[in-house]
Parts: sequence; structure tokens; C-alpha cells
Amino acid sequence: MNLLIKRRQIKIAEQGVSLMKSKRDALLQEFLSLIKPLLEKRRTLDETLKNALLVLASALGADGPEALESAALAARRDYPLEVEEKKIWGVRLPEIETQEGVRTSLTRGFSPVSVTTRVGLTADAFERVLDLIVKMAPQEIKLKKLG
Repeated sequence: MNLLIKRRQIKIAEQGVSLMKSKRDALLQEFLSLIKPLLEKRRTLDETLKNALLVLASALGADGPEALESAALAARRDYPLEVEEKKIWGVRLPEIETQEGVRTSLTRGFSPVSVTTRVGLTADAFERVLDLIVKMAPQEIKLKKLG
């Protein structure tokens, strides 16, 4: 009788080991599928941020901080995000949906005639940076949780 109970326990333990190996393999596969695209997005973000900072320095030097602050106040807006959770083998991972972050010069809240081109380019560059960051955030969180 004890022998049959022990055999059942061993069989259940072997199934548990198999299940844990499957979970590990699935999580590792998800982890590896995230690394390459995320590294590319980080490189793109670095380049976009460098460009944005150069444009900002140019606008600050030529137009002054007052012009940039005035345009920034006029261009203020909400940035709606929808966050949903997705489970991969019991690990909760966020899915973030958002609208396109880069606006046209006419939809920013200030007249393109009232500001210089440098101020408009600065706004455009930093909206692109914000858009990239928001798109990268869920992947960064996934990588952190899976790693």
C-alpha cells in the first residue's frame, strides 16, 4: 500500500518538474524575444534624444528660455494611456496602448507663426522622444519581470 502511494507521489512530482521546465522554457523564450527589439529601440531612443538635445540647445541659444517656456505652456496636454495586464505562465505583464504622441505644428496649441522654426522643431523632437519612451516602457517592464 505504501509503495503505491509513494509511486503516485513520485509520478506527481515528475509531472510538477515537467510543468516547471515548460514554464521556464516559455518565460525564457519570451525573454529572448524581447532583447533584440528592445536594444534596437534603445539605440533609436539614444539617437533621437541626442538630436532633441541639440535642437533644444540651438533654440535656447537663439530664442531664449522665455520663448520655449511660453510654447511649452501653450502646448500642454493630457497623454491618455490604456494599461491592460497579460499573463504569461502566471507572470503579470503590462500592455500599454496609446495614441500617436507626435502632433503636427497646427495641433500643438500655439500658432506656428508666433514661434520660430527652432521652437517648433524642439517640440517635435521631444514629442518623438516621449512617444518612444511610452512605447518602450511595457517592454522594459516585461524584461525586468522576466529577467
